[in-house]
Amino acid sequence: MPRPLSLVAAPTIALLGLAAVPAVGSAAAITPSAPCYSSLYQPGNTQYQPITGTISGGTPGGRFQIYGVGGKAGSQVGNFDAAGNATYSIGGSYSTAGIYPSAGRAVKLEVTEFLPGGSPITGSADIKTATIAVDVSTKPSNPRKKRLVRASATIFAGQKVYGFIVRGTKSTKVLKRFEIGTGNVCGYVSRKAVVAPSNYRTGSYTLYVNAGKKLDKSKALGSGFRIRRTSF
Repeated sequence: MPRPLSLVAAPTIALLGLAAVPAVGSAAAITPSAPCYSSLYQPGNTQYQPITGTISGGTPGGRFQIYGVGGKAGSQVGNFDAAGNATYSIGGSYSTAGIYPSAGRAVKLEVTEFLPGGSPITGSADIKTATIAVDVSTKPSNPRKKRLVRASATIFAGQKVYGFIVRGTKSTKVLKRFEIGTGNVCGYVSRKAVVAPSNYRTGSYTLYVNAGKKLDKSKALGSGFRIRRTSF
């Protein structure tokens, strides 16, 4: 007597169903070494801080790729060690919001593992990327009016940042000092302030920005400007 078709087909369907599911044996955890990474714009030679950190909980000995989603950062391919851990250092360019001071642009990192039956995404983490820069608005033109001052650098993160005005570029005599704000995770600060010294003269000046109440040119960002009779 022939066996019912349903009894023969059931095991075949079950086996096909199992084979169609990629083997996922881990849940990787990405731990970035910092919440924000910066680039320094230079014509023809922009420098990028490597995006570094660790990955844990991967498949022991397994191969992986870590990358910035949507091409907002580069990628690295490697292998987990016998405990399922790895380090990463993603070099090259990454997406920022231009060459001016930035509060930080969100970038998502993901880990894909190459496993039997498929290549699933097993972990993700969020970071930010920003620029190392300082900028003073050119408006309004009147030196006695407030204008927007912005700066960003990861060394300013969580620090109280000040602006310092000196004559020319070589002088160390501070003609004016003002607080700009406390840096966010990317060291971004902004404030509207009168940049010109109280008893200003026409000529060249430099705005230096650094953490702390004392000017330290070795750790400061600078932006030059001129004061003319009617504007600067």
